[in-house]
Amino acid sequence: MVPEDLVAVVIEKVMDTLAGLHAGTRNKHTEREACRKAVKAQQLHVVLRIDLPGAQPHASRGQRAAAQQAMANYRQAFRRFLRRVVNGKVRVITGREDPPTVPWSVRWSEEGRQAHRQT
Repeated sequence: MVPEDLVAVVIEKVMDTLAGLHAGTRNKHTEREACRKAVKAQQLHVVLRIDLPGAQPHASRGQRAAAQQAMANYRQAFRRFLRRVVNGKVRVITGREDPPTVPWSVRWSEEGRQAHRQT
């Protein structure tokens, strides 16, 4: 289920993460150097992975078009609100794709797969 204010929730998470990274550069702890590297990064990329009904390859053409439009709307809203903060890319992807621009993949854990099957 997608919350009505998904854009606001994600933007708040991005801003909180950035604030946490900046705060993490101040005190001595084991992750201080990782925080410093992140803060000094030349580009910041934000990726939202969202599973929308109709984004699956087997969905009808109309459902896929609606999902693509929804993703484009999210991407546009994120770019508009984050343009002064994110100097890199803002991407919205579905859980059904592993684009080459995202250097990781997402897979179900066995516990998650079993819980999903029970619903």
